[in-house]
Amino acid sequence: MAKIKKPKPMKMRKPTDPERARRMRVVALHLSLAALLVGGIGAGYHYADEYVEQRVAFNKQPLIVVLKNRPAWMNDFLVEQIAQIVRPAAAHSAFDHKLLVDTADALFAQSLGAEGPQHPPGLHL
Repeated sequence: MAKIKKPKPMKMRKPTDPERARRMRVVALHLSLAALLVGGIGAGYHYADEYVEQRVAFNKQPLIVVLKNRPAWMNDFLVEQIAQIVRPAAAHSAFDHKLLVDTADALFAQSLGAEGPQHPPGLHL
């Protein structure tokens, strides 16, 4: 004869502690708010980076060079000559360090003539 199987008793869930359930809800809320904050910061950084890359770093128009506090003895021809030396030929990033170094070298070479570019003491490019 076949043995009769006894039905297994259903496992009953233990009643959860209301304090523990409240703590779990608070932790879940804090984690979701932290994830939302990190996502918002990441999205803001992404859009700000794109804005700088597309609109600020590269100019669409040629650069306008203006000499601030121009000495009285400097005539317009000399101002235009300095502006032509300093103005880059092509579009460059506003954050291009090499452009700054090349411009400084060109100005020093122009002012010193055959001696070549020699940076004044204290100027670290």
